[in-house]
Amino acid sequence: MTLTRKKIHVSMHLSDGMQLNGTMVIERDTRLSDVLNNLKKDFVVMTDDAGMSHIINKAHIMKVVEISPKEKLLKLDDDDYLELPREA
Repeated sequence: MTLTRKKIHVSMHLSDGMQLNGTMVIERDTRLSDVLNNLKKDFVVMTDDAGMSHIINKAHIMKVVEISPKEKLLKLDDDDYLELPREA
């Protein structure tokens, strides 16, 4: 059995004034707000548009906006959904 995850395109504003645009991978049936409000996890992972991965402490996130594929001029396709093995 596998877990299905999806990529969401976001614009993230951090407390130091930096803005990152890129992609986060979350569970398919989860909202972005659920990920950000999860008190059990202090960090999120985001891959920016240049392909660099960032591990970000949620305490430093000021604002996150989900960017629609139209805004990024992207089309959602099969690459926006990942099949990952379920952890034991």
